[in-house]
Amino acid sequence: MAKAAIQVANGDFSVYLPPIHTTEKLDYLDVLIMDFDKMAEEYGLCRQLCECALQFKTVWEEKQIEFDADIEENVKRYNKAYF
Repeated sequence: MAKAAIQVANGDFSVYLPPIHTTEKLDYLDVLIMDFDKMAEEYGLCRQLCECALQFKTVWEEKQIEFDADIEENVKRYNKAYF
């Protein structure tokens, strides 16, 4: 799990850790692993959305479209929930 956390910290959100036990016998570590996987997936999605929005920045500026995203604030709230 430590290696996966380092990968996520370095921007690699493709990390996936499989649960240790079967669905019928999940324990606290399995739940922690599943939460970690969900967090990494959501961070990756957030990053993709940011990159996509920035690719179209010149287009929405040319058309004078106001673009306001609270992604950073949501990430901060997400961090507080998990750490």
